[in-house]
Amino acid sequence: AHALPISWRPFDNISEPSHVLLREMSFRAVKFRRVVFGAGCFWHVEAALRLLQGVTTTTVGYAGGSWSEPSYEDVCHGETAHAEVVLVCFDPDVLPPIVLMDAFLSLHDPTKVRAHGKHASGTGQYR
Repeated sequence: AHALPISWRPFDNISEPSHVLLREMSFRAVKFRRVVFGAGCFWHVEAALRLLQGVTTTTVGYAGGSWSEPSYEDVCHGETAHAEVVLVCFDPDVLPPIVLMDAFLSLHDPTKVRAHGKHASGTGQYR
């Protein structure tokens, strides 16, 4: 099997039928756009971006790397070379892309390598 360029962590808590339907409908809507942001720990970025008006869904996952379906533990142990990322689905009529990018850059400085605290220096998923 070929390694996929992006592999997403399965939704562990999205069993509610209305949530599944909402997620699927949001990705099918023509006017919505999607963008993937890579940062340090995806939990911090995802939690902040999902609060923005115009963001319809967020999904955390992994990009790059050598495994097609890594687990969180695999990535944290540095065995896969993946980066932690957040997929954001948003309505550009409500949230202009430049404002979304500005919000992301206020959360993450891409010029600092492994700038996610003292525990990040020995890990590969924090960029």
